[in-house]
Amino acid sequence: MSDFEIGPLALSARLRRLGKRTTIGLDVICREMELEVEPRWFGFLQLLQAHGPLSVTGIARALDQTHPAIIQLARTLKDKGLVTDESDPSDRRRRLLLLSDQGRDLARMLEPLWTAIDAAALRWMNEGGLDLERAIDDLEERLDRNSMDDR
Repeated sequence: MSDFEIGPLALSARLRRLGKRTTIGLDVICREMELEVEPRWFGFLQLLQAHGPLSVTGIARALDQTHPAIIQLARTLKDKGLVTDESDPSDRRRRLLLLSDQGRDLARMLEPLWTAIDAAALRWMNEGGLDLERAIDDLEERLDRNSMDDR
């Protein structure tokens, strides 16, 4: 029995699979372009490029990911030389993450790819006449107001 046969009960599995399929496609593009990057880094790199130094908590909130996931990703990007950290001028105990020179260079180089991916994703999501991004936003907002366990 496929999860398509059991309907809404399989929604989470289907959404995870959809995310995985899009990520696999992006992995293929990165390999074909001989880029030593992973698609899961894109949001993190874009955020630091656009907003400069941010705390782990700020990044986690902006990307809607867990604090431990951001710490792990930051460690990976630091090991690759793409991210560094500095003391927060307003609170010396807190560390802020920022792009290194190498990270800024990579982000600038990736901008055309990100633009192309955004355009392709928008076309794909709107092909069936459904504004998928708006539909997902709506579903998330409704779950924020009334969670599945409450329903």
